Amino acid sequence: MRKQWLEEYERLVVAADDLHHRIDSCGRLIDKLLVDVYRGKHDDHEARILIQVLAEIQADVMQRYCHIRLQKAILARFIDGLHPFH
Repeated sequence: MRKQWLEEYERLVVAADDLHHRIDSCGRLIDKLLVDVYRGKHDDHEARILIQVLAEIQADVMQRYCHIRLQKAILARFIDGLHPFH
């Protein structure tokens, strides 16, 4: 059973890492859009829409990332032989 838990934990680590990179990518895209607006490369209205969409995607990914971190913490308790939460 411990081997299965360790495999699942590794899967969660990889998933969390992927989501973390996605969160960072959204942030970089938002920053780039803001710089482009400042430089006059994007229409203000278009940039607001794109930033809103990116912020919503980033928030969704962040929620999934936090959920995976919670799963990792709970699974780590089982792996370490600690009693489950009451």
